[in-house]
Amino acid sequence: NIVGLFLTNDSPTAQTVIRQNLFRNNDNPGPAGGTAIYTDQFSGGPTVTNVVIDNNTFTGNTGPAVNFASTQVGSQSNVTVSNNLIT
Repeated sequence: NIVGLFLTNDSPTAQTVIRQNLFRNNDNPGPAGGTAIYTDQFSGGPTVTNVVIDNNTFTGNTGPAVNFASTQVGSQSNVTVSNNLIT
């Protein structure tokens, strides 16, 4: 893969939970290549909120494990990243 998962959620009440996954070898060339979890204002929409990324393993990815890349100020909020193994 180029990216393991494109993240989107704009619901303040329905939480997106990414838990107990293996993100491995997402290293093909391309836009945002090497990233395990990616979001920006184009792939995630104008707002990304209410997200938990917990207890995952990230290994062999050539880029960042989690990349919140929106250039829109305040468009990504209420995100918890915890208890992950990143190698």
